[in-house]
Amino acid sequence: MKHILAFAFLLATATTQASDRFSVIPLEKLSPEQEKLIQNMLAGPRGGGDASPEQVKRIREHGLFSGYLQSPDLGDRLQKLGEYVRFNTSINPRLNEFAILITARHWAAQYEWYAHLPLAMKAGLDPKIAEELAQNKRPAGMKEDEAAVYDFCTQLHRAKKVSDPTFKRAVELFGEKGVMDLIGVVGYYTVASMVLNVNEAPVPAGQKKPLAELAADASLANRMMLEGYRRDAEAGNGEAAKRLGDIYAKGSEGVPKDYATSLRWYARAKALGVKVP
Repeated sequence: MKHILAFAFLLATATTQASDRFSVIPLEKLSPEQEKLIQNMLAGPRGGGDASPEQVKRIREHGLFSGYLQSPDLGDRLQKLGEYVRFNTSINPRLNEFAILITARHWAAQYEWYAHLPLAMKAGLDPKIAEELAQNKRPAGMKEDEAAVYDFCTQLHRAKKVSDPTFKRAVELFGEKGVMDLIGVVGYYTVASMVLNVNEAPVPAGQKKPLAELAADASLANRMMLEGYRRDAEAGNGEAAKRLGDIYAKGSEGVPKDYATSLRWYARAKALGVKVP
């Protein structure tokens, strides 16, 4: 282990406590693959200048990385993806951290939120936006790019897809590379949140859980999708109005058939220059 460099965590003074689930691998029992994983994490942007045994111990006990170490080949691939989406993405830090918080909120990943909230504040996210997001509300007062990230990430999490208007708005603001990078950060921090939750990784001792647990709601995804289409249609997006007409005509997305409502949205789409059935 003498070649291992020091590790700088997301927060310099805060780590998760050891969990009772994934085992903490003793230093002397690390396999060559596990040692290589630690070396790679330390050699990247997360690395520092302190090579003390205490820092290596913190890696082995960290609620996320103790999971990665159980399958070091997978863990190494994941940490490289994590390095990209945190340090090399085309999405600016304010929006990237916002996407991470949205993902942490979706998964009720307590430590993920705890670790990234200060990074989001440092990157310029309005604390009021984070506060409302923590309550699982659509934050008021978002900037245009923040609203685009919120809609994209939230629809992707809850509806497992994004609407055409949401996709087009994201491409207009971030380009197709940016949209792919946004998918990447959502995907990586979904995996990270799952690992942390499976490992039951706690926030540091003495800290209150930052997120309230949310009851499962099977209709939430459909409501979110309809809310997005309705908001876009009311703002003058004819394609969104047509999509609402289709939904109510077919009785899809969890809503019953409603021909009167369908015709109303089709009329709105037609008035906005969109061809309708």
